[in-house]
Amino acid sequence: MEKRELRVGFYPTTSCYGCQLNVLNIEDKLIDIFTEVKIVCFHMATSASKIEESVDVAFIEGAVVTEDDEELVKKVREKAKYVVAMGTCACHGGVQSANIGAGFSLDEAIKTVYGENFQFDMKVMPPRPLDKVIDVDFYLPGCPIEKEEFLYFLATFIWSTWPEQKDFPVCQECRQKGNPCVVIEEGKPCLGPFTTAGCGARCPSLGLPCMGCRGPIKEIQRVDAMAKMMEKNGVDPLEALKRMKVFGGHSDEIIEKFKSLVRGE
Repeated sequence: MEKRELRVGFYPTTSCYGCQLNVLNIEDKLIDIFTEVKIVCFHMATSASKIEESVDVAFIEGAVVTEDDEELVKKVREKAKYVVAMGTCACHGGVQSANIGAGFSLDEAIKTVYGENFQFDMKVMPPRPLDKVIDVDFYLPGCPIEKEEFLYFLATFIWSTWPEQKDFPVCQECRQKGNPCVVIEEGKPCLGPFTTAGCGARCPSLGLPCMGCRGPIKEIQRVDAMAKMMEKNGVDPLEALKRMKVFGGHSDEIIEKFKSLVRGE
């Protein structure tokens, strides 16, 4: 493998900026990062950022919610060799998409949050993850992202290779730690069986049910068995579905599978 200088950009759409902040919170490695790569655009870190310049890797945080967001990600896609959806908002729509398909219109949501007479000075649209607007090469989920996982992604690009995507659930990390199952032991609606691993099973390790903040895994086997296991232990699959949509409102496949099970199809 050949190590080379990497041109990197960080670009925000509509989000809390927590993922970019977590990059800046890697205090013991931050100098190394800025030494190893050429930061072309990172508005939270440098005022010398240039959106229009080309990059090897573009990390884009947030969901596409405004017309400006859409224009930005399309411009970045044209200038970037690889695009990484950074954070659950970029990967799955995030909390902004929680009410997708739940009967809420965009106008109703705006009135509920901002009041009857509020007027935006920009064009607003229903929240979408990046891959509903542009082609995405890699997905780095998390709310916010995990620092170690970000460093792994960056290191692979520096060494002219690419990151492996996690395709197993939080349950695997939970069992590796020897944690008791909060579904079986306590009857809590834990989303560990359906959520992408990478957090080290942080919440179940503290006795809390997984809230699915890393978004649903891409392909889920035996969804019916998992749902029946939940029902057997006093967990309502509808409650699990409701929780899943908080972070993965656009994850159509797993949500439809759950709906069909609840309807008994």
